[in-house]
Amino acid sequence: MNNFFDILDYAWGQFRGIVDIIDIALMSTIIFFVIKFIKDRRAGKLATGVIMLFLFLVISNLIDMRAMSFVFSNITQIGIISLVILFQ
Repeated sequence: MNNFFDILDYAWGQFRGIVDIIDIALMSTIIFFVIKFIKDRRAGKLATGVIMLFLFLVISNLIDMRAMSFVFSNITQIGIISLVILFQ
């Protein structure tokens, strides 16, 4: 009986490996098409600016720069609302 559970455990481990491969393939495909979509449009510069803003926000939080973190967090909040209004 113990051998049966070992076989089931092995089969489940192999199945998880296949699911992980499918997961990675789907995520890489989605990321590829998102990057291609942004690059083909004028929104590429906008996306670069948004990514840099988030990067500066993360860096200011990591270094514990309170004033800069406050300013970038407020800019991020207002910017997200502005993007939603702009592209509706």
